[in-house]
Amino acid sequence: NAAPVITSLSLSSSSPKTTDSITATIVVNDIDGDTLTMVYSWSVDGNPVVGVNGNVLDSSYFIKEQFIEVTAIVSDPSGLQDSDSTSVTSVNSSPSTPVVSVSPTSAGDDDDLICSYTGGTDADGDPVGITLEWYVGGVVFNGTSTTTISGDTIEAAETVEREVWQCQVTVTDGVETVTGTDQVQVVYEWPGMLTFDCT
Repeated sequence: NAAPVITSLSLSSSSPKTTDSITATIVVNDIDGDTLTMVYSWSVDGNPVVGVNGNVLDSSYFIKEQFIEVTAIVSDPSGLQDSDSTSVTSVNSSPSTPVVSVSPTSAGDDDDLICSYTGGTDADGDPVGITLEWYVGGVVFNGTSTTTISGDTIEAAETVEREVWQCQVTVTDGVETVTGTDQVQVVYEWPGMLTFDCT
């Protein structure tokens, strides 16, 4: 009887983020065709991960910039075995892209435009910087006012019929930056029926 031989051991990512689970894959050669037992041992920064002996390490077991190592052990029914190890370092996760909304979605020339957003959180728990900017005709507009978030409002007096106003929200964790946008076109708002006094 010959011992099984691990011919390769690889991980699903060479730069896993803190939102990624890591999967180990091995290729084994056993000339006897035996039914083999495979066990995986994981460690994070040199500390064994207790209770995980399968080929998948969930992202909840590590944070960014940690050294992750896996050792695969394969055994045949006779107890003959082979092992191999590989490692990787986890990297920064970017903030989630903000989902931006400008209201009202059908804006008249007498409506204030208000920008809001959801998301923009960071999976690593890093503090994030958030910037909200308005553009009209592709040019930055600085004369904003505030309803809820600093600079989130364009007052109706600033808008003109057919202008396209875009709100852009930028989020950064100091390493990676993501941006979300939404826009609306201002339409003329018919004031209603006109009454003429012909007397």
